[in-house]
Amino acid sequence: MPSSHHSFSRFFFFFNDTATTEIYTLSLHDALPISLSEFPEDPFLNSYYGYLMATVEGKHQEGVKICQDALLRLKKYEHFGFEFLYPLFYLNLGRVYLSAGLKRNAVENFRRGLSFDPENQEILSELKGMGIRKGPAISILQRNNPLNKYLGLLLTRLKSGTSNP
Repeated sequence: MPSSHHSFSRFFFFFNDTATTEIYTLSLHDALPISLSEFPEDPFLNSYYGYLMATVEGKHQEGVKICQDALLRLKKYEHFGFEFLYPLFYLNLGRVYLSAGLKRNAVENFRRGLSFDPENQEILSELKGMGIRKGPAISILQRNNPLNKYLGLLLTRLKSGTSNP
């Protein structure tokens, strides 16, 4: 049996190999079990499998467990430079929690993903869709405090590069 790292690398090769374009004609829901039979320990595949178990099949507890296990497996690959995948894994886990109606857990995992990539548009979009905003500029003051309001506007404009009010 190949090592986990070898399996993980083979999946990326397999998924990007132009000779295997027929895999793209299958839905992700159909393709994942086929890929998992070849690469059962692959954290990337398992993360998406857990997401689909929860969102497509409604098996939320199983989806959470699979996504959490995928995160643990990914930690084994940190020394190979795969930590850039953490936002994606936390995005999938957050979506699983969201589909289960566990908004607090979803937000917690989306924020963990943002800790690795603060500009991740998919995670930011999920949070925005949930009505979640960034915390106030000065956390000890109320959000509606004029100091927080104007400092927040200023910081947003400075970050986006616009100078007009």
